[in-house]
Amino acid sequence: MSVGNNIKAVRIERYIPQQDLARGVSCTQRSISRYETGESCPTLEMALRIACYLNLGLDKLFYLKPDENAKINTLST
Repeated sequence: MSVGNNIKAVRIERYIPQQDLARGVSCTQRSISRYETGESCPTLEMALRIACYLNLGLDKLFYLKPDENAKINTLST
C-alpha cells in the first residue's frame, strides 16, 4: 500500500473526515485528498504531523512489505 492509501484507510477506519484531519495537521482538505489519491506525497514534516494526529508511527504510515525491508537492510550493511 502507498502512504496515501494508508492515510485514507486509517482515517476512514477511525471515522475522521478529510477536513478534520486537514485542520488537525494545519493543511488544506485538498492536500489530504491529493495525498490519498497519490497526486502528491506529503513532505516528511507533514507525514510526521499526520502520523502524530492519527497516533501512528511513521513505519505504519509508510508500511513496507517484509521483502522490501529485507532489501533495505541488505543495502544498508
